[in-house]
Amino acid sequence: MITYIDSSAVLRVLFNHKDAYARFGKWGEAGSSELLRVECNRTLYRLRLEGKISDETLSDYQEVFSDFIKTINIIELNAAVLERSAGPFQTIVGSLDAIHLSTALLWKDERQEDVVMLTHDAQLAVAARAAGLMVAGVQ
Repeated sequence: MITYIDSSAVLRVLFNHKDAYARFGKWGEAGSSELLRVECNRTLYRLRLEGKISDETLSDYQEVFSDFIKTINIIELNAAVLERSAGPFQTIVGSLDAIHLSTALLWKDERQEDVVMLTHDAQLAVAARAAGLMVAGVQ
């Protein structure tokens, strides 16, 4: 089984949040959309500009994130993903979450293996379950 990782799961671990997924990193294989890099870096830059983290802390977080992202499969944001993301889903799903969900579903089809969606986003978890994925990280 492979794990698709949403940015909410990465950021909780990065920030050492008490509710971070306890089994983070304990998977055989994992991947995420290249959107993960955009979302995580945007969050880090926003926190620095808001004065919530220092330049030094930003640098530390970026180093840890850079090391992490090298350990997973980064899935290209391509025409098939965008086409699937623009289509209907069974539940409410926002634009960026639609890209994550579509990427996970297409990766599952391509690999012909079960995929677990690791997310702390309740709405994305509902959409993932409705689309036939297993979900971890949401209570």
